[in-house]
This record gives sequence, structure tokens and C-alpha cells, in this order.
Amino acid sequence: MYIEESGGRRDKIGYAAVEHEETSTGFITRSSTFMKMAIQGAQQTVRTESKALTGFDHRLKYIDFSLRSDTLKFRVTGTMRGHTMELEIQTSGDTRRQTMQMPEPPLMPDTLVELLASHGGLHVGATAELPFFDPATFRYDHAHVRVTQRIDHTTADGKKIVAYRVQTELAGAVADELVDEQGRTIEQKLAGIVMAREPYQTALTEGWRSLPVDLPELARVKVDRPIEKPRDLKYLKVRLVGVDLHDLQIADERQTFVDNVLTVTVPPPPSRGGFRLPYTGLDASLKNLLKPSPLLEVDDPLIQRKAHEIVPPGADSLSAAWAVFRWVNENIEKKPLISMTSAKDVLLIRRGDCNEHASLFAALARAAGLPAEIRVGIVYANGAFYYHAWNGVYIGQWVSVDPTFGQFPADATHLRIVSGGLDRQVDLVRLMGKLSVQVLEYK
Repeated sequence: MYIEESGGRRDKIGYAAVEHEETSTGFITRSSTFMKMAIQGAQQTVRTESKALTGFDHRLKYIDFSLRSDTLKFRVTGTMRGHTMELEIQTSGDTRRQTMQMPEPPLMPDTLVELLASHGGLHVGATAELPFFDPATFRYDHAHVRVTQRIDHTTADGKKIVAYRVQTELAGAVADELVDEQGRTIEQKLAGIVMAREPYQTALTEGWRSLPVDLPELARVKVDRPIEKPRDLKYLKVRLVGVDLHDLQIADERQTFVDNVLTVTVPPPPSRGGFRLPYTGLDASLKNLLKPSPLLEVDDPLIQRKAHEIVPPGADSLSAAWAVFRWVNENIEKKPLISMTSAKDVLLIRRGDCNEHASLFAALARAAGLPAEIRVGIVYANGAFYYHAWNGVYIGQWVSVDPTFGQFPADATHLRIVSGGLDRQVDLVRLMGKLSVQVLEYK
């Protein structure tokens, strides 16, 4: 597993292994990864392991996925019963159960091309649309697989084989892959990360940098000119170049998006809230933003107690939003983490970066009776745009707030691309290594 930089240089960040086994009832796929990386200079290692059980039709029956970093751990197991996935989600501080309804039993993302190959589909022009479930993000979607080229390939040990170039579109991101006749990966490129087949000992020992790649710097988004005093901006107009975002709902209460031109106008902060807590209006979409989700444990007793310590029952919505905002900003140490961190984990360990701040703000606000969501996109800092998470909170009108930066409301360089949990945030992968920003106007 490599990061590919300009000029073709590759720096190893990890390795992955996949094993398949046929049983009397179907197949078992075991996979594991090891990654060594850094965030803002803080070095961390991340390990994942998964075990998937499928029938002979390759449809998922059971999945066990875990992720461990130097600080936290995350595990999800899921059992398919008909069209229902029964999930058990374990974080450092909790175990929760949840169900997901699916139109049809899914496949696993890392077996899609092999499945196509096993059904005779590896010939130029072959296409398939296949349902998949990603246990790391809780996303159910359809992948589009297309075979684009047949190649006479020479392997690293000099063997000549027939290979195929395959494009797989997952959640708007396209993976370019070179595979053998069995559909096994020889090399895959996705969002600047390269997976290349290597001998076991080579994968373990060769190609590592002395210092791990810093992920935020790797993912920085180039901008054509500097923006002065970004934290003070109330208006920003930019053109987003290099990606197609037409299928995403980018426009909102402070953004317009027309012909790839994104305009952000920060409205003046309200002088009072629009209701007393909790929100009891009839808007179903706002009511949904009071509910728990896999990593926002809104109904957990610890989250509930803390929310009601911060915000008294019946408080004005504006003063309540300010109270939750201040508490998260002042009580969570600004320290980067790499993990699937839940809101309860953040409340227990009291540290994290923008994802942890946004997660905890959303959970505490919802527990207090305020509709709130996580907003994810890019923000300007230190001469470039970086991927970032903040919040939207409804107080009678929507307000964007950034508990990491301590901004209420957030400045105009916060460019929202998606809103929601990990299942929506994966849409950002399509931007990695492709997006650039042209500044048109700001004030």
C-alpha cells in the first residue's frame, strides 16, 4: 500500500492481505491491513481485520470487521436475515445494536471484481452493477464495474500473464485496477493510494519512509491565490475544479452552487432562538436530526447526563446551542486521532480533532433537544484548503458552527460538500487528489 506523489514516487504506508476459503455452505474471506501514518506530525498505526461469510452466490451472510489504532478500537459485526442486516457496534465506551434494511443482500467491496471474473465477466466491454455493504462506514450502495482493456502483463518475477484493466465506481470514486484472469488485484489506484501485489517479505520490509506520510498535507487542496484573513470572511465565491459534484446536494441555507461556482454568504447571527427546548415542531427531517445513529449515541445515559448538565430543560434554542458549542470547544483537547471514534468515546477521552469535536457537538445538541448534523467539506488554512468537519445546528434557523476553531457562526471559507455520518462522508473520496479551488471573490 503506497502513496503516489507527483513525479511517480511511491512511499509505503502499509500492507494488506486477503485469503479466500471455500466451505460446505459458501465462502469465507479474511482480510487484514496495517497502516503507518501521521496527522499533523502525530505518528499512529492503524490495523483492520475482517471476516466475511457468504453463500455460493457470494451474497453476504455475516461480517466481522474491526479497526484498532494506538488509542481506540472499533468493531462491527453484522448478520443478514433476509433483507435485514442486524448490526452490533462496539466502540471503546459502548456496545450498541442496530438494524439496516437493504433492498437485496449485498456483496463485499473487495470481492466485486473476483465475483465478476468467476462468472466469466472479464472481457473488454463487460459491465456489472453490484450491491455492496461497507462495514467501516455503514454504507449500502451499488458499485459499477467495467472492464476496459486486455493486457499482456509481465509480473515482478518475469512471468507473462493475461491481465485486465477494470474500473470500479464506488460512491462516486473510481478505482483503476489491473487484475489477473481470476480477478485478483495486481495493482489498484484510488484517491492517490496504490495497492500493488508484492511478495510477503517485500511488503513487510521494503519501501517504507523513515517518517510516515502526513495525511492532511497529502490531501491538501490547491488554491490559485491566497485568501487574506480567512477567519473573518463573511462572503466567498470560488470555482471548484477537477471533480463532478452534480449528484451531491451542495446548496444549503448559506451556499449556492451553479456551474461549479460555489458562493458562501454567512448570515448575521440571530439575536434569539426560535423555540424552547426540546424541538417539538412538525418537520420530519428536523426530528430525524434528534435521533441516535451508529456513532452518535444520543440516547446513551452518559451523553444524556452531560447534555442536561450543559443545557437546562426548556432553555432557549440559541443559548442552548452556544452552551454546547462552548463546552465542546473548551473541554476537548485539540489532538489528532485516527479511529472510528464515537461521540461517547470522545466524551470519555476528552481529545480529538475536527471529527471528534463535530461528533460530540452533534450528539450533545441532539440529546439536549436541538436538531444538529455533522457537516464535512474543506476549509482554508495556511495557504490551502484542507478536509474538515464542523456542524450545522437548527435554532429556528440553521447556523453553521465550528467547535474546533471556536467559531459561531463558522467563517465563509467552510465549504460544505456533504452532511451526515460516515456513510455520507465517504463521498469525499472522489475529491482526493483531483479537486482544486479558484478564488473568484471574497470579503
